[in-house]
Order: sequence, then C-alpha cells, then structure tokens
Amino acid sequence: MQKFHVRLRQLRRNKKMTLDALAKALDTTKTTLSRYENNKRLPDADFIAKAALFFNVSTDYILSLSDHPTTVGDFLDTTQSEHAPLTEAELTELRKMVDKF
Repeated sequence: MQKFHVRLRQLRRNKKMTLDALAKALDTTKTTLSRYENNKRLPDADFIAKAALFFNVSTDYILSLSDHPTTVGDFLDTTQSEHAPLTEAELTELRKMVDKF
C-alpha cells in the first residue's frame, strides 16, 4: 500500500489540480500541501476528513489503510442495486447508524 503523501499527490493529479487550486479548495496553504506531499508533515484529523470528502474517498483510502476508495455511501448504493432492495426508511436508518461511527 502507498503512504499518505503518495496517495494525496495521486488524488490531486487525478483531478488535474495544482497545489494552489487544491489548497484553496481545502482551505489550507500551498506550503502545507507541499509538506504533506513531500512527507515533511502529517495532516490532522480535520484535514484528512475534509480531503476524503473532497475527493469522495474513504478516510481509510486516503490514509493508505485500504486500497479501495469506496465510501460508505457508495457501498450502500452498490449494495442496494445488487441485492434485495432496502426501503428508503431502512436506508435512512442505516446511514444514521453509520454517521454515528
């Protein structure tokens, strides 16, 4: 598995974004992002969550704890289409439970 700094750079490049553009999108500085990408500094939990939401990947993926970028929402949508469908109320309840964790 890749390290966080490699994964962050890969995600940014996949979106064809400059450091400046990503810094603006994530409300940080170009210098901070550069330090993350060059493995000179580790991000805090808030940045990790914000980046995962921005790139629509799981925090496990962005932290390189998983090689699967699927978010819980994507998983629920896929499960919904491939298996016995859940009612809207069941999906809502399931999402509430996931949000608690």
